[in-house]
Amino acid sequence: MVRDGAKENGISSSCPNIPTLWLPSLVPCFSLPLWSIRFLRLPNGLNIPGGVSIDFPVPPFGEARANLINSGHVLAHDIHLALSVTIRKTNEDLAAVRRTILSKAETVPAIPPTTSTTRPDFIYPFELTQSEFTQVMNTESYIIAEGLLDYENGFDSRIKQPFCYAYVWGGQVFGRWTGDCGRAQSQIHLAKKLAKQ
Repeated sequence: MVRDGAKENGISSSCPNIPTLWLPSLVPCFSLPLWSIRFLRLPNGLNIPGGVSIDFPVPPFGEARANLINSGHVLAHDIHLALSVTIRKTNEDLAAVRRTILSKAETVPAIPPTTSTTRPDFIYPFELTQSEFTQVMNTESYIIAEGLLDYENGFDSRIKQPFCYAYVWGGQVFGRWTGDCGRAQSQIHLAKKLAKQ
């Protein structure tokens, strides 16, 4: 959480004159350059390491896999994971044809702190039609996995973490790309461009 201490310059009055993070559970004021936030692990951080994995072990049959890891120091509990996987046409029309191929909601009572996991917590099989699978492999369609991770963090606070991952397949030069949904269209354009070379 970025705190706007002094409103105009994004710092707290007791911190150096740089953007800071406010971590009341650790110290009154802790300075960290904003470009470093992505590398910070907050206390009791429940997360999905590596995001949601989408693969096709036996096409057109696919699997969505996800792990939950508590990288913090106390028990995370009352955990809810909502996941939806859709296939979408690669044009940028917001009304483009899409189909929900998987929709799941899970509740986990508690997850203790840990530094690693040995197996996927959740494995969800799904099936595309042969036509849909061909469209995905030819960058005519792509796949989106989105949802919400919601849990009680052990400090009487509920944490809500929305997520959205895009999966784009292309030709031999492009290969496969997985990343934030906001970058999907740029990768789709690149995949199509490389396919024409």
